Amino acid sequence: MNWFIFALLAALFFSSQRIIARFLLRKQGNPIAFTICHHIIAGVVLIPTFFFFDFNFPTQSKTWWFYAIATLFYTFGDIYTYKAIKELSVSTWQILTQVRHIFVLFGGFLLYTESLDAIKIMGITMIIIGAIITMYQKVTLSVKGYSWIGVLFTVIAAFFVASGSLVDKTIIQDFSMPLYVSLNLISISVVATVYLLMKKETRSI
Repeated sequence: MNWFIFALLAALFFSSQRIIARFLLRKQGNPIAFTICHHIIAGVVLIPTFFFFDFNFPTQSKTWWFYAIATLFYTFGDIYTYKAIKELSVSTWQILTQVRHIFVLFGGFLLYTESLDAIKIMGITMIIIGAIITMYQKVTLSVKGYSWIGVLFTVIAAFFVASGSLVDKTIIQDFSMPLYVSLNLISISVVATVYLLMKKETRSI
């Protein structure tokens, strides 16, 4: 049952972080700058956990290639996530972002030959129906906090985050998990900073 407790804790922390992000970005916050600041802090905060878990760097060179790919996926995923949260109400975003499970399901089937049984298909169908109902309600009622660009950003983010998760499946077989997460967060900050440097917008940080 440990997995269930971890899942509940992950959901609690994940949702709380997104609510805070919405609060910080609801005006003129820069989503890329937010990604940089958030990830560098989160990456550093995780360092003490190294002493409580197995600590090992990859033993295979190909793992670093997968690491680089995952970092790019998560960089785009996180940037578009915060772009979406800036445009949508956080409750709407939370429902729509569940489409990432669709990408994970079919990605797991194609890349890792995981099963596509009836229960999983039913779950995916419910996710799609829920997303459609949410969008329909927001459009017909003209609810404040809805925007098509926010929906688009959510789907794009979901695709990249799902892609990163699929690559993670391979990475964590040869990488200490807390070390990987910490380095991944810091690397995302570096990539996003380079992007802002190229655009000469680092003052937004």
